[in-house]
Amino acid sequence: HGTHVAGTVGGKKNGVANNVKLVAMKVLNYQGSGTYAGVIKGIEWTIKDAKDKKAIANLSLGGSTSAAVNMAVRKLHESGVATFVAAENSNEDACSASPA
Repeated sequence: HGTHVAGTVGGKKNGVANNVKLVAMKVLNYQGSGTYAGVIKGIEWTIKDAKDKKAIANLSLGGSTSAAVNMAVRKLHESGVATFVAAENSNEDACSASPA
């Protein structure tokens, strides 16, 4: 899903912003599984990498509620990175999922 979103945004031929530089931050395996510790490490890396740059982050992932993940996302946003998260794809209230 994240690859699809990146292509929609920055695809060279049909992307809505086709002159952007895309930077991949993969925190899930090929089966779509991972740990919140890995997600947080990815967010922390993004905060450091985006310092003094214009940047946006798309987190096309989700899971059960995690205060630690939500705090990491808040820090990412507060660092100046425009942050977009999935609004839950499981027909459930997005308030009971992370990141939020």
